[in-house]
Amino acid sequence: MKTRLAVLLGGLLVASCSDGSMSDDALRDAPPPTVPDVRTATPGADENAIITCGHTIGGGDPEPDRYLTIDDAVAMPSPERPALQAVSVEESGVPGSASELPSGGWFFAKAGLVVRGGRHVELLVPPEYADDLRIGWGGHPSSPGISVLADCPGHDYWLAFAGGYWVSEPGCYTLHIRVDGEPEEEAGIGIGAPCPGQEPPVDT
Repeated sequence: MKTRLAVLLGGLLVASCSDGSMSDDALRDAPPPTVPDVRTATPGADENAIITCGHTIGGGDPEPDRYLTIDDAVAMPSPERPALQAVSVEESGVPGSASELPSGGWFFAKAGLVVRGGRHVELLVPPEYADDLRIGWGGHPSSPGISVLADCPGHDYWLAFAGGYWVSEPGCYTLHIRVDGEPEEEAGIGIGAPCPGQEPPVDT
């Protein structure tokens, strides 16, 4: 069942407050930090995707009352946040993603990823969801893959990347997270439907 989880992930909108912390306002007015393109995104639904560090959309310290930080390396939304809103891939307007997914009607949930520079962060789709879940951030556009690597050396601040999740049907999914080669942790993600105890998606 899609209910095995350790952390609930809701929608993630990243922005910078005057005190340098993350809020839910858009980052469009804040210039992104200068980060060299030390990685290149690798597209393909069955391939690993490596975040292009220079494609950051901004950054700032995650607010502790809004986000849950895993190993001081990945910032996830609070478990109190609603599940992600998901729309059909055709409606999402994400270029090219439909051609990189298995056949059938898939859904896309837009949600940013926030990671700390200088940390080696891997996000992995577990085998039981290999046919139903794809992830991707930091590409132009982000491409769906079964794992994503974020490794932006030389920076000790938080970096935000655009992207999201692709699923074969709405539900509660599990994502594995590994930081600096340590044992994996599990995170539950409500995509188009809530995980147990989570509020349903909010229409926007």
